[in-house]
Amino acid sequence: MNISYLLIFCLAFSALLPLKAQIEPVLDAVDLEDMFVYKPSPVQYKKIYQPLSPLPDEAMDKLPAFGKLLYTDEKPLYQEWNKGYIVDKIEYFDTRTVVHFRFSTPDLLSIVYFHKNGYKPWFLRDVKTKDEFPLLEVRNVRLNKVLYADIMKNDVHFFNYEENSKQESTCEVHFAALPKSVKKVHLIEGHKRENWTNHFNAFNIVIKRSDNEIVKVKDEKLPEINESKKDLYKVYPNPTKGMISIQALEEEAEGKVTLQLYGLGGKLILIQPNLMLTIGEAQPFELPAQLADGQYVLRILGNGITTVQLVLAK
Repeated sequence: MNISYLLIFCLAFSALLPLKAQIEPVLDAVDLEDMFVYKPSPVQYKKIYQPLSPLPDEAMDKLPAFGKLLYTDEKPLYQEWNKGYIVDKIEYFDTRTVVHFRFSTPDLLSIVYFHKNGYKPWFLRDVKTKDEFPLLEVRNVRLNKVLYADIMKNDVHFFNYEENSKQESTCEVHFAALPKSVKKVHLIEGHKRENWTNHFNAFNIVIKRSDNEIVKVKDEKLPEINESKKDLYKVYPNPTKGMISIQALEEEAEGKVTLQLYGLGGKLILIQPNLMLTIGEAQPFELPAQLADGQYVLRILGNGITTVQLVLAK
């Protein structure tokens, strides 16, 4: 009797082996952790995460120093991932690289900053080599300028109890000093989260350790202005304070386009793919938050047509 059961088991196991080979690649591509993570409702959220207690600003002065400040990039160049995800500045120390991150939104529900040992912590990825640099710590966590954590010892959760109220949160994201060979990085909140709009990412951050270093970054060839095609699109307002609208004026200009923003020196600053344009309907295009005043070249590519226009930011 026992031998019969064993024989049946062996036959069943053998039949499942081909199925196992088909399932394993699928499981590898799925983040199983996300399938089972507990996601509380707003009511449950209030019960689980108690409001944090504010700290005096003097708490930051008591933190131990971690190195000598070499340079501060007050207007970093980067590709904004989602509206309100802002890199205010980057500080370069002899031992650390510190990214000052800000999240601003008019309809905040909740904010979670992950500790280095938390669920999905930040890391930096070298755009060229794909090397990764892990998070050291998060400091100076504030909500509406009020200090809530000098150094994060656990994940920090902010929950908004008032609907439709503007909230702004800032923090310092600390990494080890980057090698001099690193010229551009992605700031990503959690592995496999590059394409998640609710994760605090920022892409193609230019590493600038001095006032002169940015000129060492290899520039792309600046496109020539095609005067004969300028009337296919309407770009306004121009000058702009940061937001422009783009509208198709002819049928041949309708459809999906890719926008490329260049500096006058030829450096590619920002790419916006898959923007759908139609006649009579304007689509917004937001320039990077920290873009310096001056002239820029906007390149519009779609339907085999390339159009280039000058844009003045001020």
